[in-house]
Amino acid sequence: MTLQGKVAIVTGASRNIGKAIALALAKEGANVGFVYHANKEMADSTAKEIRDLHRKVVYDAVDVMDWTQSQAFVDRVAKELGRIDILVSNAGVPSAVWAPIVDQDPEEMLRQFRTHVMGAFHFSKAAVPHMRKLGRGHIILTSSVTTRMLTTNRAPYNTAKAALEAFGKVLAKEEQPHGIRVNIIGPGVIETERTRGWLPAARGVSSLEEAKASQPFGRIGQTYDIANLVLFLVSEAAEYITGQVIYVDGGEQEHGSPVGVKPGK
Repeated sequence: MTLQGKVAIVTGASRNIGKAIALALAKEGANVGFVYHANKEMADSTAKEIRDLHRKVVYDAVDVMDWTQSQAFVDRVAKELGRIDILVSNAGVPSAVWAPIVDQDPEEMLRQFRTHVMGAFHFSKAAVPHMRKLGRGHIILTSSVTTRMLTTNRAPYNTAKAALEAFGKVLAKEEQPHGIRVNIIGPGVIETERTRGWLPAARGVSSLEEAKASQPFGRIGQTYDIANLVLFLVSEAAEYITGQVIYVDGGEQEHGSPVGVKPGK
């Protein structure tokens, strides 16, 4: 597969899953525009790695909850890099409050919805007109395996991700006549700095290595597992796939594993 001449936008790409996706797209030949929330040092590092692959990059700190900022960035990428072929809406925030619905902070519900749903809405709304000009495009939204499990004490996060999936399915139907495919990826437990901190306690073990042993295939999901699926979904091999939610969790959800159990519980 080659993405030579293509342009991709990835939100939340300064680290972890977003960074892995941005670099994977660049390695396949795409020029990349990406946004980050606050950590400029990490964003600069990601940009350097993209440039080291001899790809063009445009990046900036953007509040995905803000329509004006989101639209301005998308239009800037289209102007500087020439087109927009791919959008990966990956920006997200973890649950800040672990509590039953009756004890939840209304602001947390709004924060989750604004980030996950409105962020995807803003970038999709801005990118689709550019894709329509090309007669084709690919939009991928990052959801979560929690939409299958709907664990307790995470109503804001679960609800926002479920709404994101509904948004993606509607968008897929609307844009199919324009040659734009829309799919949703639902990661399970993926190894990041945060995961390494809470997973042992969530699995009732004392070390990360023990936690890994309890995972499917004896390992924790890696950011490249998500990036590899993105590469497939934007390739010609997946040209008849749209409106789908694809979970990447090693089959963990089918065994009732406690993804989303509050750390220490």
